[in-house]
Amino acid sequence: MAAGVMGLSACGGSSSSVRPTADVRVIHAATDAPDVNVRVNGEGVEGLQGVPFGTGSPFLRLRTDRYDVDVDALAAAGTIDSVINASLTLERDTQTTVIAAGLLDDDSFGPQVIVNSRSLVPSDSTRVQVVHAAPGAPEVSVFVTAPDGMLDMPLTTFSFYDNTDQVTVPAGEYRIRITAGSSNDDSDVVFDSGPITLPGGADLLVLALDNPGPGAPVDLLVSTGTGDDFVLRDVNNTASLRAVHAASGVSTAEIFAGLAPLADNADPVVDEIEFTQSGTLDGLEPGEYEVRIGVAGAGAADAPITATAALEGGIAYTALAAGDLPADMGAPDLFAILAQDDRRQVATDARVRAIHAASLAGTVDVFVTPSADAVTVQAIEMGELAPTLPGFEVGDVTPYLALPPGTYDVRVRAGGTVAIDVSDVDLGAGSITTLVARNPDAEEGEDEFGFIVLPN
Repeated sequence: MAAGVMGLSACGGSSSSVRPTADVRVIHAATDAPDVNVRVNGEGVEGLQGVPFGTGSPFLRLRTDRYDVDVDALAAAGTIDSVINASLTLERDTQTTVIAAGLLDDDSFGPQVIVNSRSLVPSDSTRVQVVHAAPGAPEVSVFVTAPDGMLDMPLTTFSFYDNTDQVTVPAGEYRIRITAGSSNDDSDVVFDSGPITLPGGADLLVLALDNPGPGAPVDLLVSTGTGDDFVLRDVNNTASLRAVHAASGVSTAEIFAGLAPLADNADPVVDEIEFTQSGTLDGLEPGEYEVRIGVAGAGAADAPITATAALEGGIAYTALAAGDLPADMGAPDLFAILAQDDRRQVATDARVRAIHAASLAGTVDVFVTPSADAVTVQAIEMGELAPTLPGFEVGDVTPYLALPPGTYDVRVRAGGTVAIDVSDVDLGAGSITTLVARNPDAEEGEDEFGFIVLPN
């Protein structure tokens, strides 16, 4: 990668023997920070713009010199310049890692700088360095053993912002386990990688990051220095499934869920759930699941809504019963929607997504406007405002939208008419909200569409 700014030049190959060089990389490990831009000596660096949490850059090769590295937070309300600033003196044949770590909401946020000598790793060995970059985790012990090894002596016992020295081990199969405090007891293991292969010639920086999803409190980000980073999750992580009743006309429903294939005589995991209500199933074993939803008391065999989905450990999901069961005995139009959740809170933003379960509305446009702007329904119906989410199809799940914290009006336009009008929705900093567009509740005498509002 070339950082063609202010005299920076990427020096590699034979030129490094003429001009002394050093390597530098940046890793975004700040749990509650938005995407970031990286600047070197005041100028943006190609390939380091819009860097999301849990990712890092390859090493950039620069001439030895003093550099100012700035990390800018891309908040929804506007870029926050220099949330991290590090002045680095890059010395010959060194590798410097700048980690944006901690929480924006407290004093833990800042740069974590690690400097190592640049050297090749033998083809039959792997070099590993471990970093505690999880502000939500207390002091822990890290064990790197054979896959069936006992917990004996830890590689290190350390706290947030600490890191080990580089350790070179023979390439091969290993297992990484983390225990609380200084314990070497299996019952205190809070993370278990299971068997993993450390390849020959690799130089790996392993960072413990907060896991915002279900399961173990941390994930491990493995930075290779080449841009081919990957995440290790706990092999024992479970999944979480939130079930939402958004199927109009079904009245009281029951939910069945289990590893596929689900037996027709399976017991419900939720006995009774009313229209617009939701319930969460935690601690689910990863695997291929079958979910069935039907009228309460009818049993799994006759459940009209069925879906299968692969649930991954450490991930939260939302499953919706959607569509309509007509009261006049017309043809039912019932279906399921499955969405993967993202529970990571961002301190600078309110994060919102929409799910279209209002089957009777057809394709719609969604408008999300600050309440202070006083945008009228008439302005929306007259086409005076561009929609936030145009052409929103039934069954669609939007990406999460980052909005400045505040109070918003949310409108849905169907066929030129505003069908849903919800005012003064409070979206605070760090909030995560899912808005489910639903059909009218005919059993309650409703004739208007509405939203089911799901936090987190």
